[in-house]
Amino acid sequence: MVAITVLLAAVVGTFVMNMDMPENQPPSTSWDISAQSDAVVIEHDGGEAADAGTLVALVSYTGSEERYAFADGSSAYGSTSSISATDSWAIYFGSGSPPVSNYFDASSSHSLSDVEAVKLIWKSPTSSQTQPLTTWEP
Repeated sequence: MVAITVLLAAVVGTFVMNMDMPENQPPSTSWDISAQSDAVVIEHDGGEAADAGTLVALVSYTGSEERYAFADGSSAYGSTSSISATDSWAIYFGSGSPPVSNYFDASSSHSLSDVEAVKLIWKSPTSSQTQPLTTWEP
């Protein structure tokens, strides 16, 4: 009887210890990525709100790859900003006005025609865990 109790406690303990805490889980969201007037626009399409500080766009260009955080740059979201349905962020490659108010200006190093793919990635604020949320290819 004692052996069964110890075994049961070990199984339950292992299960509880392997459960991720809610802050280590990406939000349940839907995203839309599209090309619009010299920019790649990433729009929150619905679901839970996401913290801007946890979102990164991994952009594959012809011959290179770069990461742009939603909270990087002078026209970006703040790292604690909450992004909810219909909020947008862009990687801008033009010289006029960007299509959205929150963006990363990549116009000095790349053009929209160089973009081969964009992968939206969630990164945990408390660990090194990451998870891809969606991918777009022009």
